[in-house]
Amino acid sequence: MKKAWGVLFAMVLCAVLALGGRGQDAVPSDGLAYQRSADGTYYIVVGPGSHTGSDLVIPAQHDGLPVKEIGAHAFAGCADLTKVILPEGIEVIGEEAFASCTSLERIILPGTVTVLADHIFEGCTAMVDCIFDGTGGEWLAVNRAEHWYDSQTIEGYYSQHGLMWEDSIILLTNPQYNYILNEDKASCTWNGHKGKFYSRRVVIPTHYNKLPVTAMKFSDSFGQGYRKVYYEGTKAQWAALSMIGDVYVIDRAVVYYYSETGPLDCGNYWRYVDGIPVPWKNNTYAHTEVIDPAVEPTCTESGLTEGKHCSVCGNILAAQQSIPSKGGHVEVKDGAVAPTCTENGLTEGSHCSVCGKVLRAQTVLDASGHTEAITPAVAPTCTESGWTAGKHCFVCMETILAQDEIPALGHDFGEWTAIGGETADGKTRQERICTACGEKESRTIEIVLTITGRFRVVGASAVPTVVKLMQNGVIVAQVETTDGTCLFEGIGTGIYDLSFQRANHLPYIITGIPVTDTDVDLTKHENPAISAPALVAGDINSDGCVDLQDVILLTSADTYSQSYEEAACKAADINGDGRFDLLDLIIITSDENYGRHAVTVAFTEAA
Repeated sequence: MKKAWGVLFAMVLCAVLALGGRGQDAVPSDGLAYQRSADGTYYIVVGPGSHTGSDLVIPAQHDGLPVKEIGAHAFAGCADLTKVILPEGIEVIGEEAFASCTSLERIILPGTVTVLADHIFEGCTAMVDCIFDGTGGEWLAVNRAEHWYDSQTIEGYYSQHGLMWEDSIILLTNPQYNYILNEDKASCTWNGHKGKFYSRRVVIPTHYNKLPVTAMKFSDSFGQGYRKVYYEGTKAQWAALSMIGDVYVIDRAVVYYYSETGPLDCGNYWRYVDGIPVPWKNNTYAHTEVIDPAVEPTCTESGLTEGKHCSVCGNILAAQQSIPSKGGHVEVKDGAVAPTCTENGLTEGSHCSVCGKVLRAQTVLDASGHTEAITPAVAPTCTESGWTAGKHCFVCMETILAQDEIPALGHDFGEWTAIGGETADGKTRQERICTACGEKESRTIEIVLTITGRFRVVGASAVPTVVKLMQNGVIVAQVETTDGTCLFEGIGTGIYDLSFQRANHLPYIITGIPVTDTDVDLTKHENPAISAPALVAGDINSDGCVDLQDVILLTSADTYSQSYEEAACKAADINGDGRFDLLDLIIITSDENYGRHAVTVAFTEAA
């Protein structure tokens, strides 16, 4: 189909010719400076290098790898640069990449661009065209920094108005064209000089799916019934168009649909005659009647009788006639309303009881406002919540500043102290007092404590040590250990003794270990009362060893208690028969007794 675009499309053609092509055959510029990406998969153009020409053509590849990025400040200050062509594959244009290129007039951005950083064209005072050679969807996907262009040099109409097109978009700053869609990808020009295009008719092609209606504000002559819109598609296609902006611009137009063979119904259709849009005469189809409902007259406004029009072509089939008004209002008073603290009041007014129109408007009386009074604070106690200070209205008692609840402080109890001796069942009574209010709290508990220690046996081989816990000579508990640790759990309060003994050795005894209401760590137990080695049969001289000297002493004694201290006598009377005789000598020299030594214990810090 041959299409004539009229004045509008002549302007488009001029604009497109002025832009020129993408420059696919342009020779890439030599001498540019490159930097390899961090991952080594592509190159970044970082400067002009030795290139000094006015036209800059970035190559698609360098040294066998793609070129994907124009680095930050790469061509900033290149005052002789007038035109830049970027290849398909460029994805990122860095911050101030072409800043202060004062001679730069035109740049073509490929559809592969995904990132436009801040101030790319700052100071490009000669900039005319910024062309994006991609689809609308691609443009919407570009990550554009807030100040990617300089508002004084690049108008950026598409970005500012957020219009969405499916086909290729060219953004211009030419003062005569705010909007141009490339003819081979999208279509024609909207918005001529200063935002208006003066013409009597316009042709709209079918490859739009969104229409910038605001851009179609034509001259006032169109508002006088002479505006015509020739659409190259069908009614269904027209109905499917998305209108963006002021729809009334289209609603006031007479829209014609294209048909080469004649009118398809009683609507408006057109065709090309010698390249000029010409409407078809419509006299072959009957109208589709639609009732225009009557409008009742009011007290002062006239009404309308029922009428008819054609739903297809919009022609009036039966004109509606005017019905006179009812001759005046019937006044009714609207009573005054007194204001309150928070609600406005009204003066007296009136309205028509027939049509409801306000005849004498009521004037708003401002609310008087609250009269503030302080709601005093309440301090919290240990058990009762408190409240912050608040405010209320003295007149209407409405809360102005709500009081916030302050949680109860809770008791501040001191340490538990014993208030009585141990009970018959082994428990104890304790008490603690709140430092704030003096309230007391008591409890009966069973004290279950532990005695622990870490020790080593000096001068002895690594054989098991038997540790016995004793109270009043009675063994309460015992453990056998080879690692030098002991633990007695679940003991009560009292005074305890500890015995450390290894096989064929005399025991080492700690006496008088006090256990009150806390655990005992023998490792940190200060100055335990250490007894001499326990009385062992045969150790007559109490030197911690049953040896030859004890045998000599025993054989030289002939009576009980003359020559020995009491402990020595008891040690010499091994069988306890009250005599020193051959039986005692036999026992002391036996393998079970002779050669026994006392152990020496040293406590160590816990590991």
